[in-house]
Amino acid sequence: MIRVIDNTGAPIKFAKVRVFAEPSEFPPPSNALRFDTCGVTGSDGAVEFDFSSYYQSGQAGFAVLDVAACVGGPNRYGEGIIKIKEQDVSEETVTVLSGSCLIPSDCE
Repeated sequence: MIRVIDNTGAPIKFAKVRVFAEPSEFPPPSNALRFDTCGVTGSDGAVEFDFSSYYQSGQAGFAVLDVAACVGGPNRYGEGIIKIKEQDVSEETVTVLSGSCLIPSDCE
């Protein structure tokens, strides 16, 4: 679960959130992004993503994903990372401040 808040700690509803994994290889392979999904926060400022279909039993560790959040147009932005643990609910909070939105416009 990703929770989006403002600088006072208040939850932000209707924030656009992107969760993705940038490749560490250079140049990146053609199928570079294993995860790249978007969602919108609810009235509690939270959005959930389910990656359980990607988990394989016996796997050590799962993923560290980048998180980007935008709200109210292109001028309020926040980012962070979330460590996804196998068979566990992972949570992260992103604070949205001033800044240019780096989420693609087709991300819905």
